[in-house]
Amino acid sequence: MFLHSLKKQPLNPMKIINLTPHTMNIFNSEGVQIAAFPPSGKVARVSVKLEQRAHIDGIPVVAGSYGAVTDLPQPEAGTVYIVSALVRTAPECKGRVDVLSPADLVRDASGNIIGCKSLEANQ
Repeated sequence: MFLHSLKKQPLNPMKIINLTPHTMNIFNSEGVQIAAFPPSGKVARVSVKLEQRAHIDGIPVVAGSYGAVTDLPQPEAGTVYIVSALVRTAPECKGRVDVLSPADLVRDASGNIIGCKSLEANQ
């Protein structure tokens, strides 16, 4: 199993496809960038349906219900996909060990996210 292998040894060589709209910069524990994965051109997303519930000082307050994941390929041997945590934790991704999301986020001096130190897998 993928996660069992992850604990035992590096997963090289693996094809890593970034399905987010941002370059995924990976940093080591010393803060040195060790990898960068550019966007693939496809973005995996979770659909959302918003229902207006109220207004507060003219600002709409909505309730969202999440739907299907879009633009996430089927599992492919030797390939992992970097996606948002929302996509990774969507019910239809339960049990998928090939979807990873950024973890241990790295921020610049202004507080903007510039990358991460690890990728999180489903259990």
